[in-house]
Amino acid sequence: MNLLSCIGDLASILTFLGAVLAYIWYRKDACKKSKRLEMYLRDEKRKGDDKGQRSFLNIVRYVGLTEAEIIQASFRNPHIARRLGTDPGTGLANVLLFEYEEGTVRK
Repeated sequence: MNLLSCIGDLASILTFLGAVLAYIWYRKDACKKSKRLEMYLRDEKRKGDDKGQRSFLNIVRYVGLTEAEIIQASFRNPHIARRLGTDPGTGLANVLLFEYEEGTVRK
């Protein structure tokens, strides 16, 4: 019975350590994706060709993030702003654009 108790305790400890490592890996990966998106949008804005606003498809193509990752990164990063693009004919929003904002700190 004592051996079985020790094995159970060890399994509990290893499970906890595995969960902590998985959480650290997840947070590090999310931070890395957020920084990649921020750097891409900052570089596009600094080119000066336009406002630096980019759509999902553009970001998916050049940064390699999925739509869900882009949305998560935009909410996590205070320098990434979400803008609505409107249809000139109807005046209704038809596209979500992402833009780098210099020195912005949102809460």
